[in-house]
Amino acid sequence: AYPYGELDIKFINMLKDYNFKAAFGQHSGVINETSEIYFLPRFSLNEKYGEIERIRFSANAKGLGIYDFIPSNPNISQNPPYIGFSLLDENLSTKINCFLFDKGGEVKRDIFTFNERIEIRLNRKLKQGRTRLNCTVKDNNIWRWYGYQFYLNEN
Repeated sequence: AYPYGELDIKFINMLKDYNFKAAFGQHSGVINETSEIYFLPRFSLNEKYGEIERIRFSANAKGLGIYDFIPSNPNISQNPPYIGFSLLDENLSTKINCFLFDKGGEVKRDIFTFNERIEIRLNRKLKQGRTRLNCTVKDNNIWRWYGYQFYLNEN
């Protein structure tokens, strides 16, 4: 696991060069067939997030099947970042909801859908440090979840 979930594409490439099989971030989400094997999500199950309902939710959630995610590097320099991705199941695009949180709280955003493509435009710049993106869909009483973490270092 990356310390604090902060990494750069260079770290991912280094892990590949050293033949690591997988690596985890610190963002919540469900692993599925489209997950980035060197930046896998995981649900925290601890004293703060360890109630039985959280465990049931995490165990029963499914992935969203996201591909062509932009930006491809979790360490971002463009602020606000351009965020976009495609869904394996186009039918989920009409029900998707995405939330972003940084040190300033929730980031207001506009979501645009074009068939299976989702584009997110932020209404303000991100605060320096970690930002988490969570996209969810309730699909036939099953929660589908995608999580991603960005890191902005403006120094």
